[in-house]
Amino acid sequence: MKWGRERSEDNFIDQIDLPLPQKKFEITGLAPGTRYYIHVYGINTEEASSPMWVEAATSLATSPPAAPTNLNAVPTRDSMALTWSGPANVTCYKISYGVAPSGPATDTTSLDPACTIVGLLSNTNYYIDVRSSNSNGDSAPARIVKQTLQVPAPPADLHVTPGSSKMNLTWSPSPGAIEYVVHYRVEPGGAPQTLVTSNPNHELTGLSKNTSYFIEVSAANTNGDSLPATITEKTLDGPPIPSHPGVLHLIVTYDRVAVSWAGTPKEPGYELTYGLEDKYPEVIDTLTTEHLTAGIKYLVPDARYFIEVRAFNASGHSEPSRTSITIGPDRTQPRNLRTPGRTFCEAWVKWDRPEDHSYLIDYEITCPGREPVRTTALEFIATGLTPEKEYLFKVQPRRPEGPVPALPASISVVTHDRVPPTSPRGLQSMALTEGNARLSWHPSDDNVDVTGYEIRRNGGAWEPVSQDRRTRYPVTGLTHGIAEVFEVRARDAAGNCSIPALINLSGS
Repeated sequence: MKWGRERSEDNFIDQIDLPLPQKKFEITGLAPGTRYYIHVYGINTEEASSPMWVEAATSLATSPPAAPTNLNAVPTRDSMALTWSGPANVTCYKISYGVAPSGPATDTTSLDPACTIVGLLSNTNYYIDVRSSNSNGDSAPARIVKQTLQVPAPPADLHVTPGSSKMNLTWSPSPGAIEYVVHYRVEPGGAPQTLVTSNPNHELTGLSKNTSYFIEVSAANTNGDSLPATITEKTLDGPPIPSHPGVLHLIVTYDRVAVSWAGTPKEPGYELTYGLEDKYPEVIDTLTTEHLTAGIKYLVPDARYFIEVRAFNASGHSEPSRTSITIGPDRTQPRNLRTPGRTFCEAWVKWDRPEDHSYLIDYEITCPGREPVRTTALEFIATGLTPEKEYLFKVQPRRPEGPVPALPASISVVTHDRVPPTSPRGLQSMALTEGNARLSWHPSDDNVDVTGYEIRRNGGAWEPVSQDRRTRYPVTGLTHGIAEVFEVRARDAAGNCSIPALINLSGS
């Protein structure tokens, strides 16, 4: 037995198999005031008979139905799938929805406790009311407020560059997009093709020449696809796309790479692109040539690059021939920087030419507190230095703009001081008390500075004079009638000592 609200036996609400000899069955859960069509078949293990059918209507409801319960909404970017539980005496359900709590609304109906609303705006709150209805009236509404899912904005600036069998598509990235969905077909009426890419560009291949194509691109995230950007473009009626170049051969010289490949010179042309491998497909530069060779320069040391070469003509570009290359270490630093000689006021600095001396203009020598000096020689003599002082010299190879700056080399030089101070002058004594006296003298001179004085008694060990006395020294323990010899000398920071000044003293 099958029953439904339509005459067709294929559209039924429910069915049940009844065993013999049962010849009665009560159908429950029907809507009040509603016409139903009931079909009954005889069946055995192999087939079913033609049906007998009858048309009947349920009685009108005696009261309005209760409101729906358990109302739920599952959103997508542009739809809401609604489900709810309804009362027994309902004939249909009335659904209204809008973007304001009490504003304009769109109405629809459903015979079942489920309905999908389509054509909604993404990332928008909707107020949805569902009422139960029968011949006695409508229930109070069950309301739910739900927001449709947010999808990216449609791609902007969709552009097509056609060839005879290819089209290069580009567009502006959509914020929040994870990927882009491209649909295209022959216009009009061709079978649609679909592809997905994570980049804001794509090349359609295998197209027919002189043919119009309808193309649409949507931005997508986990919530779904945006509205599409669309364009119609025609492929060129030109020569076939050239075959791709042969295997790429590379010769690396420091920051330069010479690239060569097999092909037909001048026809077609060739396009070389290169960039850092870890940033592919971002391109640093593009070169075009009619020849089977090209050169790249100003590459960064210790970096890996991709290189792609494509043949092209009026109809478009071939597939690329591709390779990768790692540039070696930086060899632009001056070698063997050294100081063959130095004096108290000069320093001689020498070096060898860098292994990589391409683009070399000259060398700039700098030292803190001194003016920079430039030279093309492999040596430099600094004059006018202060003795016994440390100087830091940096040798910087200079290059023109374009290549990576060369590495400098530095060396520390300490000047010598071989000049001793002058002998202390005017050494004299003054008796203080019996057995005690005080020595004094005039200061010595030095080419740098006197750092102190030393004194010794009767040829013994030299002892420093206290800094707070400087040019005087107390003597004790003198004995009447016994002469003693005292010597005083000056000392500088380099350890140079003056000729000593002498004096004889006794206790008398």
